Amino acid sequence: MNIEDRRKHPRTKVGRPLKVNDSDRGEPLGNLVDISPDGFMLLSAEPIEVNRIFQVSLELPEQVGAGHAARFGAESLWREPSNDPGKCWIGFQIIDISHENVEKIHRLIEECL
Repeated sequence: MNIEDRRKHPRTKVGRPLKVNDSDRGEPLGNLVDISPDGFMLLSAEPIEVNRIFQVSLELPEQVGAGHAARFGAESLWREPSNDPGKCWIGFQIIDISHENVEKIHRLIEECL
């Protein structure tokens, strides 16, 4: 069974890079590639550990809420090298999120369609 078969919701690709930051360290984790209400994938220059929990901040585009961010807890589940030298794909599961931030993610997904 591949990862696509285990997902509850399909991932939606984002049309432009959106930064995802580690809220605890105040440092970037990478750029958002796709997202669903349950998880997301980043392209990162950092070799992020698998099975690690993060508090993240996702920058939102203007049409969703410029100047605001969606904040939630996420666990890194897998990492694979990308074709872009020095970068990797990292898959996350969203594990702790408020209703308000769920709504922000739903608006982001609607804007990406």
